[in-house]
Order: sequence, then structure tokens, then C-alpha cells
Amino acid sequence: MWTRTVCCSIALVLGMVSSLVTADDAVTPPTQVSADASPLIGRWMGNVAGGPNGRELFVSLDIVAAPPGQTGVPTVKATLLQAGVIGQECSAVRIDGRSVSCTLDARGVPGTFDGTVSADGKKLDGLLALRAPGVEPIKLPFSIDRSSSAREVGGARAWTGSIAVAKRSIELVLVLADAGVAGGEWCGSIDIPEQGLLDCPLIVKRIASVVDGQPDQFSLRLPVGQDAVFTLSEDAATHGLSGEFRQGTFSTPIVFVPSESIAIAQTERAQTPKAPFPYETRDLEFRNLAQGHVLRGTLTIPVHAVGERVPVLVFSTGSGPQDRDETLFGHKPFAVLADALTRGGIATFRFDDRGTGASEGNFASATSSALATDLDSATMLMKTLPEIDPVRVGVLGHSEGATHAMQVAAWQRGAAGEKVPASPVVLLAPPGVTGRDILIHQHRLIGAATGFSAEALDATATAQASVLDAAARDASDAEMTQLVETLMRTQMVAAGIPVDEATLRGAVPGVVAELKGPWMREFIVLNPASLLAQVSGPVLAVWGSKDLQVDPEQNRPGLMAAAHEGLALETVVLPGLNHLFQPSQTGSPDEYAVIKITMDPAALALIVEWTRSKMLPDAADKKDPAKGTVAP
Repeated sequence: MWTRTVCCSIALVLGMVSSLVTADDAVTPPTQVSADASPLIGRWMGNVAGGPNGRELFVSLDIVAAPPGQTGVPTVKATLLQAGVIGQECSAVRIDGRSVSCTLDARGVPGTFDGTVSADGKKLDGLLALRAPGVEPIKLPFSIDRSSSAREVGGARAWTGSIAVAKRSIELVLVLADAGVAGGEWCGSIDIPEQGLLDCPLIVKRIASVVDGQPDQFSLRLPVGQDAVFTLSEDAATHGLSGEFRQGTFSTPIVFVPSESIAIAQTERAQTPKAPFPYETRDLEFRNLAQGHVLRGTLTIPVHAVGERVPVLVFSTGSGPQDRDETLFGHKPFAVLADALTRGGIATFRFDDRGTGASEGNFASATSSALATDLDSATMLMKTLPEIDPVRVGVLGHSEGATHAMQVAAWQRGAAGEKVPASPVVLLAPPGVTGRDILIHQHRLIGAATGFSAEALDATATAQASVLDAAARDASDAEMTQLVETLMRTQMVAAGIPVDEATLRGAVPGVVAELKGPWMREFIVLNPASLLAQVSGPVLAVWGSKDLQVDPEQNRPGLMAAAHEGLALETVVLPGLNHLFQPSQTGSPDEYAVIKITMDPAALALIVEWTRSKMLPDAADKKDPAKGTVAP
């Protein structure tokens, strides 16, 4: 959704999450299931040896049956914390008796699981196929154990606490339960709502017990890039937990107090549209016309008269693999936008990025320009639908997706191959300078909002510029490794985090590979403002005044200067809004999860009314206030 960072961010819990990567790139088969999947239902977890950088890879799979009374395929959700994959739903699920196979997407890069339940039902044995960035594919045999989700075990208990990380306090929820299996093993999970970490499995060991005359004492391990370990004792009187959190050379005391609820600590997102809708929704699939992979998305069609053709706006997500709703921390901004536009009489089409959700293709190998061909193909699809007016097809892009929208606006063709530019063009938080300049400026703004000193920001910005400039000229792996090590060390010192050299060196190869990858090398040098020369408009460009990722003060002038004579470009900066167009205190990404509003009503109203004025110029007074739709 936002511009990708150049170096591993120091994520909770201080762990540097390395990029995982891919399995063999193949077209995934359709979802299939045999009559009885019961031997597979449940949670499976354990370590897989021989992962990227030679480290063990912690894997958790949740195989969940279809709801009672419904027929369907079980859902498979994967957690691989070292890869940044948390409770991600797998695609291409195939279940046949005691065997399961599925595909997951680790930051836009697919991996495949194939496993079979052992005869005693206690183990899931099989093969995990991955490819670390820039290296040959690796296929790892695994044997993971049947476990339990702590919340599903009778007698489960919950606690809440917080930890200070990188100069801010982050709330945590622990759930522990006696799993009731041989050996008296326990199970547990952790929620970190601010970071979208919900019901994430912990490796739990009870190291002392009241049965032995001592307070219950637990070791809880969160297997991120550098394992995070809580060592906690229960107070017999208050039933609170207290002890130490440790990761590498960093440690701090921590206290948890009992909670009455074991429910997952999700934040309410009241703006997310809920059925029934006063308009038609339809799932569609289409093929990328240039590269052949299949993508899938959702079309919304407003109320319209029989035989009438309606205008449509096709959406493009921001950086990184995104689903069709641009889901982040439970927010679904594209679903909210689609609902508002459709109620205003504009059809919309939004789709899962390639290799994400229900869409096929390889995200990791794609440049930004290649990703734009997905939007181009989606827009061409709209021109073939009987309900859509082929001469009123526009595009909407957010962040990097705004760059895609500018590219695609000039690529569009008519039925006979003649050039028919997409119109209008809605740009949300659009870049107007090179990716190099955005990343350096973004780092300074976010760091300052987080509380880092000017000296620390100067040091990290200098190191970051050296890395980006070296990547732009395709420096050698040896030079890139040295520069990235310097940058990561500088960032950790600035954050007050002790440097663990072994962990740092283990994370560097994945970062170097990302920097030398096709997306980053194009992004660093591409100036989106130059694309406006190909756009015929009309164009609306909107930013939030507190956007620290695509700062309007940096990017708006570039777009305005690049606008050619005759281009109907309107630029608006909405006060107090961040990169997601939420009302924000500081604009820092740290606030995205804790803000309840998905998109400020003023931003929604501006986008809807401007789009209506361009696509429904004769319908300005036909809006039905009761339904929010255009009256037939």
C-alpha cells in the first residue's frame, strides 16, 4: 500500500524479518477437496531445517473446516514469522483424504506445501518448496506436529501488557492453555493489534509448576528473525504474569495483568461495507493480455435502467502484494471507496494483485511497469462487458498504483485497436519524484515523527542514500553487502537497539537481493511525473497534509510542473489526513492500525463528487439521498 522500505524495518518484536521466497513458479491448480478432510483439520506447527540463510524456519498451518451446515473446502492459513507471513490464507488448496497441498504468498512470492498426516494422526510430513531471493530453489522436507489453538482449549486464560520498542509502547495480549496432550504440554498465542499480528502461535514451555511447590513459570518463544522470548512467572495472589522479555542482547522487564476475555483483539472497522448492498456485486476473472496469468476481482454495478450502460472506475493498489480491498490492519480502503462510488452511480472493479489472494502470477519478479499491465488488462476487460460504457472507463490508483494509473491512462485501446485513453484518472497520494528521493525523504519524516534526533536521521539518511545510489548503478554484491550492513547497523543504533551481528549478517543477503531485484531498480530511478505527458485527463490528484510516505510538499510540485498545456489537472491537499486518508495526529504509519476510521468522509466525498462530475455530468441532481444511488 505504501512505498516499500529499502532496508528491513525493525519490526516487532525488534525482529528483523527476512524476505522468504519462492517456490517453483507454476500455474496453481484449482481448489479441490475429497469427501473427508477430518484427519487434517486442526493446527500443525514446528520447525523446518535448512531454510534461508541456513536457519530453522518456524511453520504453523491452521486447517479449518467449512462452517457447520455449509459445504466447501477447508481453509488453510499459514504463519511463517521469519518470512513476514502471519495467518495468511493459502490458495490452490487440494485435499485428498490424509493429504493436503496448497500455495501461499510470502510478500508476493509463492511457496508450496505438500503434506500427509501420519498413521497415528500426530504429524504432518511433507515438502516445503521455497526460493530465497537471488538463489536457486530449495525444497525442504518437514515434519510438524499436531497442536492446538490456545483459544480453542477449555480453561484458556488471557493477559494484557505492553512493551517499549523503538521509543513507543506496543500493546500485547497473551493467551495460554494446557493443551492436555502427552507430557503436559501447553499452547499459547499472542496478539499485537498495532502490527496486525492476531492469534499468532507461540512455542510454550512450562518450566516450573505449582504442583512442584513453585509458581507457574513459562518460557514463551515467538520465532521471528531473531527469536523473541518471554520468561514469565505467575503471581499466586493476583494471577498476573511478570518477568523478562529478551531478544538478542536486548532485555526489559515486562508485566501482564489478567484479562476477562480471550477474544481476538481485533479493532472495529465500522466503515467496511456489509451486505446486503443496494447494487450488484460480481466476481470476475481475466487474463493479463501481455503475460498470460489469470487475475480475479470484484465488479460493483450501480442501479441503472434496463439497457443503460454505466461508467466504471478500475482500481490499482499501492506497493507490495495487496488484495482487492487493499486490506491493512483490518482496514479495507478499496472496499470503502468502491461502495461509496457505486452508491454514487459509478461502477467499480478492484482485483487481487498477481500472486495474491485469488490471483495467479509471480509478484516478486515484476517491475512496477509490469504490474501496470495487470491494470491495463483489467481496464480492457471492462470495455467488453454489456453493462459498461466502453467510452467511460477511468482508472484510480493509490500510491504506487497512481503511477500505474498514469501509465495505463495512455495505453488504452478501443475495440479496433485505436487509442482510447482511460478517462478520468484519480490519483491518491501519487508520487511526483523519483523513488530514491521519496525513500530518503520518507525516512526522515517518519523518523522525526517517531522521535529520532536530527543527528540520527542525518546518519541514516546518508547511509540510505549510499545504498540507493549503489543499487541504481548495479553495484557488485560485495559492495552492496557492505553498504547494507552499514545502513542496518546505523538504523539499529539510532533506534537504541543493541546490534546482534550474527542476526544482522543473516538478514543482509535478503535485503541485498531485494535492492538488486527488478522492482526496486526500476522504482529508484522512475520519475512518475514524466508520465503525465502521456495523459489527456481529466486528472484529480489528492494527498493528505500529514502523509509522511508520499509527502505532498515533495511530490505535488513535480506533478504540477510536469502537466502539459491542455491537461485538466486538479490537485488537492486535504488537511490533517495521512497516507491512507485517515484523520491523523502525526501521520506516522504507527497510527494506521489504531485509527478507527478507514477513510475520512471528506476524502470520500471529494473523490465521489469529482468522479461523478466527469463521468455523470448530466446526473448531478439525480442522486437518491435515501439509497445513495443514481435514480434510474
